[in-house]
Amino acid sequence: MTDVNGLQAVNEAGAGPCSQAALCVTPPSCPAVMSHVQLSSTATTVHVSWSAPPDNGSPVTAYYVCVDERPPVVVDGDLLEYVISDLHPETTYR
Repeated sequence: MTDVNGLQAVNEAGAGPCSQAALCVTPPSCPAVMSHVQLSSTATTVHVSWSAPPDNGSPVTAYYVCVDERPPVVVDGDLLEYVISDLHPETTYR
C-alpha cells in the first residue's frame, strides 16, 4: 500500500494547491524464483521437494513439475513435494 500525500501542479507563477491525499494499492506479481529444490531417486522414481517461494502478494495456487518432453504435472500449491514415477533406470532426465 502506498500513501500519496497530495499532488500539486506547478508553472512559472508557482505551485497550485495540493490535492487531497490518495491511497494506492499495487497488484500482486508472480511468485519469486524457486529455491531449495532437493532431489532423491530410485531406479524408476525421483522425489522432488522444495521450499515455498515468496508469493509476492498472492498465494501460490500450483506448482508445475516438468520432466523432459512430458506435459507438466500440476501439483497443488499447498504441497511442497512430488514423486515422479514411471522413469527408466540409468537415464538422465531434465
